[in-house]
Amino acid sequence: MHASFGVFALLALTVSSNQPTAAPTATQVPAKKIPDEWTMTISVNAGGKECFFVSLVDEKFQGMAINYQVIDGGHLDVNFVLRSPTGHVVEEDQRSPSAEHKVLIDDRNHRGDYEFCFDNSFSFNSKKMLYFEVMLLDHEGSYSSMFERVLESEKVMTETMKNFDSITAKVKNNLNSIERDQAALRVLESRDRSQMENSFEKINTFGILISITIIVGSLGQVFLVRRLFNQ
Repeated sequence: MHASFGVFALLALTVSSNQPTAAPTATQVPAKKIPDEWTMTISVNAGGKECFFVSLVDEKFQGMAINYQVIDGGHLDVNFVLRSPTGHVVEEDQRSPSAEHKVLIDDRNHRGDYEFCFDNSFSFNSKKMLYFEVMLLDHEGSYSSMFERVLESEKVMTETMKNFDSITAKVKNNLNSIERDQAALRVLESRDRSQMENSFEKINTFGILISITIIVGSLGQVFLVRRLFNQ
């Protein structure tokens, strides 16, 4: 399930490198309204920074995974930093084109609002466009909705297979009907061809007889005329 950060209480903050601004406190939202997976495509201006907050206060979530990839702009690189609710740096990348990070709640990483930022302050004229995905993890360190997605996929696959079987049966019946029609047409064609060949043979035979009769009659007339003149 994908959703935008604005709907699910993730606070986006654009920070200029020339005018640093204090990050606002993330708004806490009831756990039932927090999605367990979402994606976003953003642009980070040259010399700018984009920061986001995600709340890990719900007991059913034991961590989160973040992966990102720069898809356009400059050398396809960006700085990344992930901070815990206490402010210490959990993960950090320098001029990286892509990366994936996983954070689990433990003695060092406590529950609260985590901040992650994409920093393009090292670039003077190249705006960066990047895609990132955030997934909340369950107590086993897996995507909490994976099982539901698998079940949903299986249901969709089952329905698809049922529809496919139904369509296949209809196609098979139609092909059988076409085959029967073609067989009947072949029988009719064979019968008509046989009749035409018989008629052709009869016409040829009759034509030959007529031709012989005409030739014999013509020769007889010539013979009679010559005999009359000879007498």
